[in-house]
Amino acid sequence: MLPSEKNDLLYLLNILEYIGKIWKYTEKINNPEELFELNDQMNLNASLTLLVKKVNFINILIMIKYYHE
Repeated sequence: MLPSEKNDLLYLLNILEYIGKIWKYTEKINNPEELFELNDQMNLNASLTLLVKKVNFINILIMIKYYHE
């Protein structure tokens, strides 16, 4: 995962934290339209922000691993 194996646990815990937050933001939602309309899209935007942060981080790790070898 990360360049140092010591950071793997921290990385996994961070992912679990994000999953927990997204779960909390969406726990009362029954369909996508409700998520879109809830709190003026605040829950949707928070969930998307967490996902984008992780995707960007994973892209950087992939680039480091495969493009710099």
